[in-house]
Order: sequence, then structure tokens, then C-alpha cells
Amino acid sequence: MSENTIRYPEIVVRTFTKQIGIEKIFKNDYPVWIEIGFGVGKFFLSLAKTYPEINLIGIEHNLSRYHRMKKKITKLGLKNTYIISTDASMAIKYLFSPESIDRLFVNFPDPWQKGKHEKNRLLTTEFILSAHTILKNNSVLRIVTDVQKYAQKVKETLDKSYIFSGVKTNDIDLPTTTFQDRFIAQNLPIYEMIYKKIGV
Repeated sequence: MSENTIRYPEIVVRTFTKQIGIEKIFKNDYPVWIEIGFGVGKFFLSLAKTYPEINLIGIEHNLSRYHRMKKKITKLGLKNTYIISTDASMAIKYLFSPESIDRLFVNFPDPWQKGKHEKNRLLTTEFILSAHTILKNNSVLRIVTDVQKYAQKVKETLDKSYIFSGVKTNDIDLPTTTFQDRFIAQNLPIYEMIYKKIGV
């Protein structure tokens, strides 16, 4: 790739019947991290700049946020990132090989608080099983939310799965998200759940 070539850091998903060849995309054997729902991108871009020897994949369903992120990555010239615009639960279930991911971040997912909308929640038992499949042994699943009831439900689901084990603190420095900054500024609670995959 010449210096004048514009790099468009996206993975276009046309089918869920074929997995992403991560090693072909990144052309290295660095660890692979995924953030689901990168939003305006503060957390995602900070990770990419702080950890240049990490391959980072972002998944975002909102098209306007996705296209803005594509422009930001291109402008910053980041070489260790790719983004995908698709449904996150489908991506985690079908697009990645077993034990190919080193960390999975889910920041402030939509809690769908009304009972009739619970079926739309991302963090279901099926999602947790899919996450367990793609994560390497002892790899980390980190979830952050501002909704206490949702946090309790997710924690119960993870604890009952017996395929993840709770961890008290992060083992690496992590940036905050834009949502997180707002809650911190207003002295509002944030619920963080950190789990490691248990081999079965």
C-alpha cells in the first residue's frame, strides 16, 4: 500500500455463512480485541492509540456512527483497527472462529427496559454462549452499564452459565466512554462486570 493510498478500515459483511479471516485482514499475530457498540468512538479510538500492538475490531449497528468512525480512523491513520456495521449478536455467533478473540468489550448496551422489549437485549444466554466460543481460555468479557436492574440480570446470567468466572478488577488500564464521562460528572453509579472465560 503506497503512502497516498487511503485505507478504508471496514469489514463488509455480505453473509453470515463465512467467518472473517482475522489473520488475513491484520496480517500479524497480535491479540484481537472487540468492542461492541463503539458509539462516538472515544473508548475505541483510545484503545487503538494506547495499544498499537493490538488488533481492534469495532461492531456498530448505527450507520451514521459507523460512517463517522470510518472517517475518524482514516483521518488518524490508525493501522490496527477495523470496523463492522452489522447486528452484534449475529456477528459474535457467526463471524469469528472459535478461540480467536482475546478480549470482548460491551459498553452501555441498550437495556430495553420495558418487559415487552426484553427480547431485543444483546446480553442473552445465547450471546454469552457465543462469546464463550470465540474467546480464548482465560480471556476477558467486560460489560459496563448504568442500569442497575440490567446489571443484576446480566450478572445472574453469567454466574449461572458456569463458563465464566467473575474478576474483581481490570488487569489493564482502560479508557472511559463518553457515556461514562457523563455519569461520572453527575456522580451517578456505573456497573462494571468483568469475567474470564473458563475452559470446558
